[in-house]
Amino acid sequence: MELEGWSFVCGCAPTAKFLFVARERDDLSNQGVVATTFYNWDEDEPAPDERWIIYDEVANWRAQSMASIKVASANRQVVVLGTRGQYFEVEPATTLEYLGVIAGVKTLIRRTAAIGDVVFAAGMGRSVMKRIDRGNWIEFGPGTTDADRDQVVGFEGIGGFSDNDIYVAGWRGEIWHWSGDAWQQIDSPTNANLNALACGADRTIFAVGDNGSMVRGAYDVWDVVDTGRDENLQDVTVYEGDVFVVTDYRILRLGSAGLVAEDRFAHGDRPRTCLHLMKAMDGSGVISMGPKDLFVFSSGIWRRIA
Repeated sequence: MELEGWSFVCGCAPTAKFLFVARERDDLSNQGVVATTFYNWDEDEPAPDERWIIYDEVANWRAQSMASIKVASANRQVVVLGTRGQYFEVEPATTLEYLGVIAGVKTLIRRTAAIGDVVFAAGMGRSVMKRIDRGNWIEFGPGTTDADRDQVVGFEGIGGFSDNDIYVAGWRGEIWHWSGDAWQQIDSPTNANLNALACGADRTIFAVGDNGSMVRGAYDVWDVVDTGRDENLQDVTVYEGDVFVVTDYRILRLGSAGLVAEDRFAHGDRPRTCLHLMKAMDGSGVISMGPKDLFVFSSGIWRRIA
C-alpha cells in the first residue's frame, strides 16, 4: 500500500494483527476535497504485498471514528461514522459494503465504541446513540437543557463494560454514567476538556484531556492524576497493567511520577505522529495511529506497521 501522500484518520483493531483503517489523500484534502477510502490489514497473510486490502466504496465525507463487533454465529461487522451521521459498513467475510446516512442525527458525532456486542456513539449536545442494525440507531443521551444555552457541551469519549454500564466524558470536564435506566452526572474533579476515556480491568476509568489533564475513578468517586505534562492528551487505553496515553506526536505511559515518554521501540524507531490508541478486542495488543504512522505494541515492544 502506498503511504507517501496519504494520512490515516481512524481505525479499529479486532486483533493486534488484524486491523481496519480509513485514510485520505493529502493532495485532495489540501484542496478541501474529501475522499475517504477503507482498508483491512492482515499480518498473517503470507505475501507482504497482499496484507493490505482496499474496499471498493469511497466516501465523500471524513471518517470520524470506527468500531467493530462480532456477534456469535454472525459475521464480523465494521462500522465507520462521519460527524453528520454518514456511515460505511462492511462485512469482511462477505465483502458486502454499505454507504448511507443515519436519519435524524442533529449533532456532531465525535467517537464510537464497541461495548459488548453493540456499537455506541457519542457526540456534541451530550448525544449518545446505540446502533440497532445497519443505519438504524436510537438516541438516549442526557442531552441539553436551557441552562446550557450559549455553552459548548458535548462528549468526546465513550466506553463501558456493558450496555448497562457506560461512561462518557467531554467538554468542561463533564463525566456521565449510564446505569441502564438513568444518566448520572459525576462530580468531576476537573473543568478541562476531556478528549477520551478508557476502561481498566479493575473497572477503573481513565479520562484524558487538554493541558495534560487526567482523571480516574469509577461511579461517583474520582480524583485527578498529576501527569506532569502540559500537552493536550488525545487518547488513552489500558493494557496489561499499563496506562498508555498519546499526544499528537508521542506515546506516553503512566508511572509513579506521572506520564513518561515511552521508550520500548523496536530498533529505536518511534512514530512522528500519534493521535489515536486502539486496544485489540482480543487483548493481544495496542495500536497507535497517527496521520503518518501506525505502530503496534505486543510482547512488550512497539513496532511499526506503516
